[in-house]
Amino acid sequence: MPVLHVGPRTLDDESLTDRAHRLAGGLRALGLSEGDVVAVVLRNSVEYADVINAGKIAGTYYCPVNWHFTPEEIGAQIEDCGARVIIGHGDLLSAAADALPAEATLLSVGDGGPADAQNYDAWLVEQPTYDGPEVAPRGHIAYTRRGPQAGPRPSSGASSRPKNDPGDCSECRKSSRRHLASNRAAGC
Repeated sequence: MPVLHVGPRTLDDESLTDRAHRLAGGLRALGLSEGDVVAVVLRNSVEYADVINAGKIAGTYYCPVNWHFTPEEIGAQIEDCGARVIIGHGDLLSAAADALPAEATLLSVGDGGPADAQNYDAWLVEQPTYDGPEVAPRGHIAYTRRGPQAGPRPSSGASSRPKNDPGDCSECRKSSRRHLASNRAAGC
């Protein structure tokens, strides 16, 4: 019996479960562990359900990123939540590519995507199913690691960095892809 309809796609319970276990296994293979964060730059899609369900299996949080933000705001929100993996629609990742953390693994849904992104569907089918330890189910919004408050605070989905703020890196936020590409030769 089908349990999820998104646009023209319909998945049954078995397919949803398999996809979630493969994503959970793939996230573990990428080095994520219980309590780590996956950033989501997706419109409504089957892949969004994958991320939520995988978090319940592998114990990862997800941080939904508002894809209507400017590239700099998207990058700031992802940096703020500490995500090491970003799953997003190819066109959305491409639009924000220069502002995404350079060390993050990019998984691109659909056509397009930055040159260093892996195609999500091709990557997913190659992943083993999760066989790690039983964890506390997660899947809810990540906690930010920045800000004036001590300890974690819930992410509101809004960027913690004001518009037109150059960031706190004296070297133009050297974690950005644009900075790395343009200044690598200069030894930055």
